[in-house]
Amino acid sequence: MDQEQMVRQVLDAITRQVGYDLDGFDIKVATAIETQTSYTGVKRERDSFTPGFLMNPRDPLVRAAASAVGKRGKEGPADIRPWAFATDGGWTRGVFGIPTLGFAAGEESFAHTNTERLQIEDARWSFNRHLDLVLAVQDQLSSSNID
Repeated sequence: MDQEQMVRQVLDAITRQVGYDLDGFDIKVATAIETQTSYTGVKRERDSFTPGFLMNPRDPLVRAAASAVGKRGKEGPADIRPWAFATDGGWTRGVFGIPTLGFAAGEESFAHTNTERLQIEDARWSFNRHLDLVLAVQDQLSSSNID
């Protein structure tokens, strides 16, 4: 879904709930726009929209990554599922089409919040899985037709 489709979907949902007759009021739906300034002083406006993305769980790259990581304290590949929080994957996969996977230690419900926390043993386990993850992804990419 692109930005225009998302804005239209939100506007349609609001209109269905509220209706069109708002006694002189209009409904406007738009994504946030911010001005960013670089360290050299160059300013640029950009909207904050980044599309969602979802990798196919049957994709050989996803399966290779899940097998390489495994489950902590259990046999078998890692569970494959979407994360329930935002990542920069909206840019890498959603905008540029680069295969994007997520793997990290910690409790998802605390991710990107002011209560984020990480158990040291979870961090150690995750750290120790990264080399196998990188090598599995590299092997899969080099044996496929991904450009």
